[in-house]
Amino acid sequence: MILLSFALAARFNELKRQREAALQLNEQILAKRVTERTMALEQANQRLSELALQDPLTGLANRTALQQHLEQALARSLRRNELLAVMLIDLDGFKPINDQHGHGFGDQVLAEIAGRLRQYIRDADLPARLGGDEFVVICENVQSAEDAQDLAKRLLEGLDTPMYLEDRAVRVGASIGIALSHGADDATLLIRLADAAMYRAKAEGRNRVQLATQQL
Repeated sequence: MILLSFALAARFNELKRQREAALQLNEQILAKRVTERTMALEQANQRLSELALQDPLTGLANRTALQQHLEQALARSLRRNELLAVMLIDLDGFKPINDQHGHGFGDQVLAEIAGRLRQYIRDADLPARLGGDEFVVICENVQSAEDAQDLAKRLLEGLDTPMYLEDRAVRVGASIGIALSHGADDATLLIRLADAAMYRAKAEGRNRVQLATQQL
C-alpha cells in the first residue's frame, strides 16, 4: 500500500508537471502570436501613414508631406542659421507629349522624371510632387545663392536628357524657380515665391533657373 501510494503520488506529480508545462507552452505560443499580431498591425499602420504622405504615381512626397517637411526644415535652418532653398520645377513641353501619346504614357514620363530627381539631388534633399507636372525640391544647408543655382542647373541637365519609353524617345525640359530662406519665413510664402520665380523663368525663354525676389 505504501509503495502504491508513492507510485500514485509520483504519477500525480508527473501529471501536474505536464499540465503546468502545457499551460506554460500555450501561454508562450499565445504571447508570441499577440506580439506578431501587434507587429503586423504596427507595420500596417506605418504603411498606411507612409501612403498618406506619398504621391501614388511617382512615389515622391505629396503636398501634405511637403508642407510638414518644409516647416520642420525651416525650424532647423533657423536654429542652425543655415540657408535653405525651395525649388519649384515645372516641366516644359510635357503637354504635347500627353496630347500626342496619351495620359498613360505621360504618367510614365512623370515617373521617370521622379526617378531623375532622386538621382540628381543630394541625399539629404526632399523631392515632392506638387501636382500635375509640377515638382518641388527642398534643399537644406545650402552654402549660398550660387550654390542653390548650381544644384538647380544640375537638375536641369539631368531632366533635359532624352528618355526612352516604349521604344519612343522623348525629351522634356523644365523651368525652375528658387526661393531662399534662413528659416524665418512662412512655408506657404516660400512656395509662392518659388512659383513666381518659375513663371519668370518661363517668360524669359524656359529651360532655365530664376531666383525669387522677396516680393510677389
